[in-house]
Amino acid sequence: MLDKYFVHWDRAKKLKALKFKEECFGSYADVEVSTPILVKRIISDDQGGYFTLAPTFEQIFDWFREKYNSSSFVKRDFKDAKLKGYYYGIEDTTEDFYSKTFKTFEEAQLACLDKLIEICEKSVS
Repeated sequence: MLDKYFVHWDRAKKLKALKFKEECFGSYADVEVSTPILVKRIISDDQGGYFTLAPTFEQIFDWFREKYNSSSFVKRDFKDAKLKGYYYGIEDTTEDFYSKTFKTFEEAQLACLDKLIEICEKSVS
């Protein structure tokens, strides 16, 4: 159930490489796990390299907007007044990007996060 709210470990590791260090309610031990370890206090660093922060989806999309000026959204896609699926868009300072249609909101949200990471990795390299 926590996967619905927290960015998964593999993406959290990529965010760590992008210098994500905001306060979080959970973290991952630096081994691949499927569920974040929730902590009783808010943490904002990797505790000496032993942990990777586990941000919520809302938190990470806010971070991309504030740090990289990349606003994003997920919207419903309709055809003939019927829900076809969901797509995402990223509005960036250099260009705007709109995706293909995905079956579920969660698939579009994950694809949006992957695209934001990709854009930011290119900008820092």
